[in-house]
Amino acid sequence: MILRDFVTQLYWERYASGYTEISSEDTTEFVQRGTYDGKTQKLWSDSTIKRQSSYLLSACVDYQLLQPLSRSTREITSVRIEPCVIAILAYDLNLQGMTDNNLINHPDWQLFGLQPEDVRDELKRLSVHKFWIIQTAADAVAISWTHKTMEEVVDVVIETGL
Repeated sequence: MILRDFVTQLYWERYASGYTEISSEDTTEFVQRGTYDGKTQKLWSDSTIKRQSSYLLSACVDYQLLQPLSRSTREITSVRIEPCVIAILAYDLNLQGMTDNNLINHPDWQLFGLQPEDVRDELKRLSVHKFWIIQTAADAVAISWTHKTMEEVVDVVIETGL
C-alpha cells in the first residue's frame, strides 16, 4: 500500500507539476508523513523510515518510473502505459464485476497516472481492436464487453501485437 500511495500521491503529482527528480529527502518526508497520519499501526523508527524510503526509490527504479542520478536523487522518467496493460486491467476489473462507471474511476488507473477522462480516452482508442464497444455521454459510460474470459483477452492481445 505504501508503494501505491507513493506512486499515486507523490510520483505522479511531481511528474504533472514538471519536477524532474525525487530525492531521498522527499521520500523520507513522504514516509514520515504517512506514519504520523496514522497509515501505520504504530509510529515507525527513524531506521525503519529510512529503510522504507530506500525501498520505495528502488522499486520505482525497478519499474522504470525513476532513474538513478546520484546516491540521494532519482530522475523522473517519462512513462506511458502500454495498450496491452490497459486491455488487461480493464478486463480484470470488469471480470471482478465492476460496473462500467466504477471501472473508469477505479484507483488502480492512478498507478499509471490516468484520471477517469484519460481512461475513457484510452478505452475509446483501444475499441478499434474489438475488445469492447464503448459509449460515453458526459460522465456516463456504457461498455459492451466482447470477451468472456481473460484467456480470450490475452489471445486478442497476442494476435494484435499489443
